[in-house]
Amino acid sequence: MAMTIDVLLRLLQQHRLVSVVGPGGIGKTTVASAAAEALVASYQHGVRFVDLAPLGDLRLVLCAVASVVGLTTRSENTPAVLTAYLRDKQTLIVLGSYEHVIEGAASLAEQIIGSAPNVHILATSREPLNLRGEQVQRLSLLASPPCSPGLTAAEAITFPAV
Repeated sequence: MAMTIDVLLRLLQQHRLVSVVGPGGIGKTTVASAAAEALVASYQHGVRFVDLAPLGDLRLVLCAVASVVGLTTRSENTPAVLTAYLRDKQTLIVLGSYEHVIEGAASLAEQIIGSAPNVHILATSREPLNLRGEQVQRLSLLASPPCSPGLTAAEAITFPAV
């Protein structure tokens, strides 16, 4: 896992949009969270995690991102209002689990990247956003401990999947 985190750190230094993709349940969010945590000091306005998994409507993507970055959520908020708010911010936005609202997530990510020059996006999902300039890091299954009745918690925690 440490090697994957190092790759993400290098990609985020060179690119503003990085997606970690792979099958469900393999640790995409864990890896992205670890990379984001390592970068907190690199962003003047911090790192913001937006979990899109609970959203049932792609129209709620804008509200979720606006709320997490500190913009007061109002019904008149538009992508233009959000991008204007972010324009002078230096932040990393982590978009987690967007596959079921991919259209809204892709559209908003594209607008943010195009309008807020110091905002980076680290996304996690089963599929990439398919946007110009997106760097995709495919994540394979993390190593898991063997099924063994004698396995201790201390031993299990040494495996990346745990």
